[in-house]
Amino acid sequence: VENLMIAAPNFGMYPTDVELAEKIAALQKSHGYPGTVFSTTAKNRKDNLVKISKILGRDTMPIYMSVQSMTPRVLENINRKNIKIEDMLYVQRELGKNLSPTKSELILCLPGETLKTHIESLVELIKLKMDQIVCYQLMLLDGTEMKSSEEARAEFAFETKFRVLPRSFSDIEDLGRSIETEEIVVATKDIDFNDNLKARQLHLLTSVFYSGKVFRGFFKLVHECGLDIREFVFTLLETFITDKRLKRLFDGFLNETRGELFDSEAALMEHYSKEENFKKLLDGTAGANLMHKYTSLLYMEKSLALVDIITEAVVTLAPDEFFKEKVMDMKAYYRLLFKDFLSPKRKELLSKDALLYDISAWLDSEEPLDSFRFPEKKEVTFYTPEEQFDMVEGYFERYGRDAQAFGKISTRIWISEMMRKEAS
Repeated sequence: VENLMIAAPNFGMYPTDVELAEKIAALQKSHGYPGTVFSTTAKNRKDNLVKISKILGRDTMPIYMSVQSMTPRVLENINRKNIKIEDMLYVQRELGKNLSPTKSELILCLPGETLKTHIESLVELIKLKMDQIVCYQLMLLDGTEMKSSEEARAEFAFETKFRVLPRSFSDIEDLGRSIETEEIVVATKDIDFNDNLKARQLHLLTSVFYSGKVFRGFFKLVHECGLDIREFVFTLLETFITDKRLKRLFDGFLNETRGELFDSEAALMEHYSKEENFKKLLDGTAGANLMHKYTSLLYMEKSLALVDIITEAVVTLAPDEFFKEKVMDMKAYYRLLFKDFLSPKRKELLSKDALLYDISAWLDSEEPLDSFRFPEKKEVTFYTPEEQFDMVEGYFERYGRDAQAFGKISTRIWISEMMRKEAS
């Protein structure tokens, strides 16, 4: 077990949290544990967050700057006050110096949110260079005002459905069967179900191409060259959803997104009371976290196709041939990162190609890519380090090797930590 989870909703709120980070760093130095730390961090204690990040070092703990929405009227409707944009920029800039990851979250179907404003919030977070953006559907949790208030439901015309809480079911000898459910909002007076599905497609794109810094080089190049982020995101989305190599998986995602929903909790429980349906929960064909499942399947089965797709999207917006040269070099680099990255024999496999740019050095720098051009093409080699192999295999042994297991693992370590490394 490499990771430590701190059950605090606002870690970093108090000076004692900084002291705790120092103790954790000392343990890392003396015992090599923990490898990663997970905790929801306080959004309005920017100085403490920066201190904690510097103490723990790069990639140990992502700093949460969750916003739920960037739309003022939506935040008023849910009585929420977000971290100030200037504070987010300060934290992002300071953590960027230490290469420490940042994470933010959005919720679809909040009161007053439209598809347009939801997309604008997502694009804004990409512009702010958040390393990971997680998009949720609005869940009506027991004990919350949003669930219990009939006036709020009526005012915003909530349309809700029920589904199995992902992976929250069991069949235990002497105890019997148990299924946890959740009520989610799938439409409001401001966003219909078709818009909901469009947003879910965008969420899958974000999960696959953006979150976890997997394709960070392409997004960094788009930022660096001043291309329009919104236009790039929609060009990528169109390329993504129309690529024939992904049709089976993409259709599966949409079909399961529709099929997991029930009109009532009673209808859900009746459905899964049947033996053949309950078995689908146990074998993983139902009841999965669909975002995790299909993100995992795309990485496991179509990683090189994903490299082609994001390359095509960037080239579509390329201003000149010199820019295209950089993009094609980026494509070659990412194919090396992904080639054989999950092969059981990856320790023995080397991948080589000739590149024009030192992309690895550029990714850790604030200098433009032009500053990292080799005098002539240089052959580079990618491999799987022993330490990385042991860490990833440890997770596979613990959770399994199917898509559900891979999705679970990706909540513990980022996909970028599994990818191949460039030999020095």
